[in-house]
Amino acid sequence: MLIIGLGNPGAEYTATRHNIGFLALEQLAQRLDTKGHWHLLGKSLVFEADMPHQADVLVTAATSDGNCAQTISEAPEQPPQQFTIANAVLVSPLILAKPQTMMNHSGRAVRALLKHYDLTLEDMLVIHDDLDLPPDAIRIRQGGGSGGHNGIRDIIAAIGPDFLRLKYGIGKPPGQMDASTYVLKRLSGLDLEELHLGASRCAEAAWALMTQGVTWTQNRYHEPTISKAREG
Repeated sequence: MLIIGLGNPGAEYTATRHNIGFLALEQLAQRLDTKGHWHLLGKSLVFEADMPHQADVLVTAATSDGNCAQTISEAPEQPPQQFTIANAVLVSPLILAKPQTMMNHSGRAVRALLKHYDLTLEDMLVIHDDLDLPPDAIRIRQGGGSGGHNGIRDIIAAIGPDFLRLKYGIGKPPGQMDASTYVLKRLSGLDLEELHLGASRCAEAAWALMTQGVTWTQNRYHEPTISKAREG
């Protein structure tokens, strides 16, 4: 099973709402005791003719109990025309992947990962933020449109819409703030604490999907649960 968390690479995006997918995967990797070994997948992935690039990615293998095993391959030197496609942790039987393309180009990373691991859309879950859901709400959905999310739009363009999504609600921008500013605003204090609590809930829901199935997880998580961090 391939679990993809959407976000933007780079320290400047770490504490933003748009990176909830990255944060959720980091929480899940920690719970699975992968020792924080995020690496670039080390095998050369050659894109189709319309994307004449190679992407070198290194993967760390882990046993089912979460103990790190051997690195699959050495990291090759990257010539200037190459770029990183994804950070990935392999946790048998799960692959956790954070695309290292920018959010709006997530599709090329997802397509290459599916090809590399010989997986289908039925083997994939994508975790991402959603402006149309109230803050801290979680929704599990199979297929559908992009809902205006540029990362999801690019994935749909690359591989089609029929994949499972775990959406985390971030609510609408306040006042006259535009959506781009809102999702990319660096958070601090209680806002950042709430984001990390939301990432923890997403990690729990993703694990529930893997172990309990879609219907059970929908029944458990579809009621919005607003963070209590501001109370008291």
